[in-house]
Amino acid sequence: MDNSAKLSSLTENADAQSLGIFVPGGYQNVKFVSGKNSYIKNQTAFVNELAKTKTTFFKEFYTTSEHTDDEITGTGDNVTLTRKPGKTDDVSVTYGITVPAHSQAYLAVPNITYVSDNATNTNVTISDVSKPKVVTPLASYYVATNDTGFFFNLGNFDQTTQLKVTLSFPGNSQVSFDTTSFWAMNTQVYQAEMAKLRENPVQTKTIKNGAVLTYDAKTSGDLFLTIPYDKGWSASLDGHKLAANKVLKAQNGFIKVAVPAGKHTLTLNFFPQGLKTGIICFVAGILLFIAYDFWMKRKKH
Repeated sequence: MDNSAKLSSLTENADAQSLGIFVPGGYQNVKFVSGKNSYIKNQTAFVNELAKTKTTFFKEFYTTSEHTDDEITGTGDNVTLTRKPGKTDDVSVTYGITVPAHSQAYLAVPNITYVSDNATNTNVTISDVSKPKVVTPLASYYVATNDTGFFFNLGNFDQTTQLKVTLSFPGNSQVSFDTTSFWAMNTQVYQAEMAKLRENPVQTKTIKNGAVLTYDAKTSGDLFLTIPYDKGWSASLDGHKLAANKVLKAQNGFIKVAVPAGKHTLTLNFFPQGLKTGIICFVAGILLFIAYDFWMKRKKH
């Protein structure tokens, strides 16, 4: 199996939802928090609000070993790795972990600081070491942490699996980062949550400058749409235009539309808010020019 095939298990998503998700009773904006592990807390709160549940998805687990050939210094929660004199290898650290069964595993490496401004990538290498004296490579990939954040996907595991995870920092003789942590998301719990989101199915079809969503719901609620909110969006339900205040901003960037119970079709159309005014001004300008030109010609005669 080539490396790209191995990497596919890290990136494929069989639980992807529709463009629109029906939220029974309506969607209420989640108050996102900041600070330690906020990414875990915010993701959990967001999905729970969509599904109207109080589910726990993530559980922290701990390393069985940690090794580096570099010099380790630091204070508080911050760690610094420095290449020892005479060495030429990339700065790196290797962790031993045991991933619980039925888990998507993640590694959090907050606030990475690179000594080189021209090399700000982290290489993540994952190997299965469950069998004694056997190392089975699973995946290796680079992450531009300045662009993608610090929450690294280690893969999906149906059985309890012992892993060796190596972080290396090419082109750097020194790096610093805050205390690392490992997290397991229970895939069975997560899939049950995704199934709950599909209890009121939403079929989506994209059209020119918009989308058509057909849903079948037992109660009234909101259609939460994972597309950027703009005042240029308008909506109609079963062919009847909805008032502008029915298309609302959700979670500081998405769209929600209040809809009734039953089987209905919601059509969304986008027309830039300033475009209509711009067209009117353009046409008015042309008409004024024509009128002015006509008046000047009559004046000459």
